[in-house]
Amino acid sequence: SLHGRIIAMAFALPRINLVHSEQARQPGKQAAFAATWEVAGMPATVKVNEISQGICHALTTDPMRLQQTADGLASHYRQGFKTISTALI
Repeated sequence: SLHGRIIAMAFALPRINLVHSEQARQPGKQAAFAATWEVAGMPATVKVNEISQGICHALTTDPMRLQQTADGLASHYRQGFKTISTALI
């Protein structure tokens, strides 16, 4: 699920999303989210028959890169929230 990916990303954990073979033809919300926010090279989605390769790829991603992505997204959120909250005061 997309929510599972977001939580894994926030905690700097490896992640991969499964898609049905027929759905793989058109990128879904998980792939769109990954294309927007993921670290380069992090696999987004795999078909069920490709799960072992996808998991291996996700597990070999450098943990420091995962942490940098999580930290960068938290910083991005905090800055955006600060801007919004300041405008509301």
